[in-house]
Amino acid sequence: MKIGIITLPFNANYGGILQAYALQSVLRKMGHDAVTINRLTRGVPVHMKMLSIVRRLGLKLLGKSNVVVRNWPTSGEESILNQHTNRFINENIRTTHVFKSENDFKTLGKYGFEAFVVGSDQVWRPKYSPDLKNHFLGFITDSEKVKRVSYAASFGVDNWEFNEIQTSDCSLLVKKFDAVSVREDTAVKLCNEKLGVDAIQVIDPTLLISKEEYVSLVEKDGIAKCEGTLLVYVLDNTESKQKMIDKIGEE
Repeated sequence: MKIGIITLPFNANYGGILQAYALQSVLRKMGHDAVTINRLTRGVPVHMKMLSIVRRLGLKLLGKSNVVVRNWPTSGEESILNQHTNRFINENIRTTHVFKSENDFKTLGKYGFEAFVVGSDQVWRPKYSPDLKNHFLGFITDSEKVKRVSYAASFGVDNWEFNEIQTSDCSLLVKKFDAVSVREDTAVKLCNEKLGVDAIQVIDPTLLISKEEYVSLVEKDGIAKCEGTLLVYVLDNTESKQKMIDKIGEE
């Protein structure tokens, strides 16, 4: 089956890239022809940049010495940040042509997809979705006979962030899905209470592939073995996470 995967736009986010790789890898090993929709990351709007600079300069003048006036990368800095992540995507993830706007979803018909999988990552969080309805497959007409599935889709938070119109529109769209799965147990509850649909909780796709597959990716790049230091990337540090880090460091 030819499957189109819809996730968040690629950027220099290791987790986002790895979940996209893993989901496509799993589907392809199941015998499917899986392709990920390639979308441009939205830049910071000019007016938002100007407002941010003015605000940060004001904080500087008020004596806030640790405030950085510009907190987004230039195009030159982006090329440095993305030099290895872009290469990984190009070498390991099959993609469509680059979508420059949300309207490009209407051009997906030329790929002949028989199914769409939405996920993983925070695909159902309004702040990360330029057109939320596209993440609920709103671009598919009722006459198109394609399978609609979400895999480990996430709202990103435990509370409801959709406005009334988004809730109404997405509730109608998600009821057309053949299967709905989400990443968090709280998302199961939100689907039921806010969208009126039953969902199941599944693990993130990064946990579906074997250790050996990750090792083969590292070996393919010929990365030198670490000499003993440990790099840790942590969101929301806690005491239990620190204990785990210390234990792994000792081993």
